[in-house]
Amino acid sequence: MEINSATHPGDAPRGNEDVVIAGSRFAVLVNAAGPLRPGTRPPVSEVCARLAAGLIECPDAPLDTLLGEALGGAEADYPSALCVAVARTREGKVDLLLRGGTAALIQFPNLTVNEMLHSRYPGRPLAGSLPVSEVRRVCLLSEGAHRLAGRCGWNGREVLDRVAAEGPDALLAKMRAAEPAHPPTGASVALCSLSSG
Repeated sequence: MEINSATHPGDAPRGNEDVVIAGSRFAVLVNAAGPLRPGTRPPVSEVCARLAAGLIECPDAPLDTLLGEALGGAEADYPSALCVAVARTREGKVDLLLRGGTAALIQFPNLTVNEMLHSRYPGRPLAGSLPVSEVRRVCLLSEGAHRLAGRCGWNGREVLDRVAAEGPDALLAKMRAAEPAHPPTGASVALCSLSSG
């Protein structure tokens, strides 16, 4: 799986709270879309690092199990402001997990695009799998990137076509240019291209 990603910071006083880590078979995107509960641990960067480590050490474990372990078994301490998106390939499958308003744009070999979106409201992460032969590309969007795409008036197909043609960094720059009246929004994008496509 070929992965191309970018992250642009928002105006959070704590600096960039969007983190992306990619391996040969996975991409992990974690960000804080709003203030987390005081004293929340581990912080966003550590959640992302722990989740990536779990994907390397236990490459076939269920994604929701790995996320729970990355959160130290304390998911209740992480409100919907904690956003997570994961894409992984294994044994002929593409596994996806979304939490906290993140989205995945899934492009099939016939170039149609479906959008998988997790609500910002608290609840279990949304997870699913597809045969790798039925997927051409997957584009993970942080909550901020998904919101910016909406402000630009772009649908899922337009976002995926743009990121595939221009790259994630250029896409985020165009999104940010479309929000001059708003405080800068932290945003991340990870484009995962599969060999089957």
